[in-house]
Amino acid sequence: AYRVLAAHPGAAELILQRGGSGPNGVRLGEEVLGILGTAGVPAVLRMDAYHSVLAYINGFTIATTISQGAATIRRSAQDRAYLDALPPQEFPHIRAASQSPPLAPAARFDYGLRALLDGLLAPSAGH
Repeated sequence: AYRVLAAHPGAAELILQRGGSGPNGVRLGEEVLGILGTAGVPAVLRMDAYHSVLAYINGFTIATTISQGAATIRRSAQDRAYLDALPPQEFPHIRAASQSPPLAPAARFDYGLRALLDGLLAPSAGH
């Protein structure tokens, strides 16, 4: 879903504005809820898990397509200089994390979605 939405900037915002209650939205919901059920998400938590997944997909897509377009996100030289100038004793975590190159948007999306799904499928999730 992310790759389709990223290829059509503005589509995620439109979906959020219009809602997903049309025939295609209902089909998507049925499919995702079935997948979540097969994966072991209890029925009582399935709708919340579904909304979490959709919020992640739409939020990530909007954040990457509005601020950077659908092209690969790269830190600008100005951002890099700003992060490099932060005092390491005050901002050790930001400094350490900013030293590695950022993932391409699709890889970052996959990483985040996997982390979200792992959390939703954890035995103690929502209990």
